Amino acid sequence: MLFRSDTPKAFDAAAFRAAVRRSEAAMASKDWTAAETALGEALSLKPDSKEAAYNLGLAQYMQGKFPAAAKRFEESAAGASSIKDARASADLAARSMYNEGRARYGELLDMLSKAPSPAQGANVGQPQQPALPPEKLKEAIQLAQNALTHFKDAAIANPADQDSAANAETSLQLLKKLREIERQQQRQQQQQQDQQKKQQDQKQKDQQKQDSKQNQQQKQDQQQQQDQKQQDQKDQQQDKSDQQKQQQQQSKSDQQQQQSADNQSKQDPSDQSQDQKQDPQQDQKSQQQQQQQQKNQQSKPQDSDQKDQKPEEQKDKDPKNS
Repeated sequence: MLFRSDTPKAFDAAAFRAAVRRSEAAMASKDWTAAETALGEALSLKPDSKEAAYNLGLAQYMQGKFPAAAKRFEESAAGASSIKDARASADLAARSMYNEGRARYGELLDMLSKAPSPAQGANVGQPQQPALPPEKLKEAIQLAQNALTHFKDAAIANPADQDSAANAETSLQLLKKLREIERQQQRQQQQQQDQQKKQQDQKQKDQQKQDSKQNQQQKQDQQQQQDQKQQDQKDQQQDKSDQQKQQQQQSKSDQQQQQSADNQSKQDPSDQSQDQKQDPQQDQKSQQQQQQQQKNQQSKPQDSDQKDQKPEEQKDKDPKNS
């Protein structure tokens, strides 16, 4: 039966030194990929090697792997205090912080090259995100400031240390560049805020103008509706009045026609009685005329008989001839 052992493997110093030599040769020939591979192998054999971590950061930085390089420089800076030699410890810490600042700066430049400019891509009226995260920019500025301080202190402590003086000057230039980026970004943010405020103000004015126009239109519509309602009421009243007048006229006409008909039906009897009352003599005369006509009619046959008699009879009757 096999048992698992938790005992750590023994440090293979020979393999570590061989990996370090391969990395140094690769870095001398600027074969950064091979150097990264060799230094990764060295760190796997001795993870607490701060120099190996620092050199691995350099190899990654030269390949443009800025975030990974910054992490390695951060590790080497944090572990520099474990070096017994104080000067070597301070030098490694300063170099690590400086190169970490460079790596952060390279990372920021890479972000800037990929980020859209304020004049491109962004829609009008929409807030634009900063081209660089402010926290990363502040971190890089702080690292460059710390590196500058360490290199200056080293140069002051040892005026003959030309490397520290040169690195201090380089750190200062890096710090200036980072601060200029920060100022540019702040100006851009301010411009964006001003533009947004201007757009919001214009939008608010347009909205107020539109609201005012709508209110005026609503008032006009309400006034028109009210006027139309009043006009409809007037028209209804006028129609009602005209209808009442027509009804009154029709009723009056009907009454007149009824009264005329009633008068016509009563006219003959009343007229006869009035005529009889007014002219009784005329009635009497008329009766006399009728009686005379009857007498005349009765006397007409006798006359015809007399005419038919002979003349001799007439002569007999005539007293003159007797």
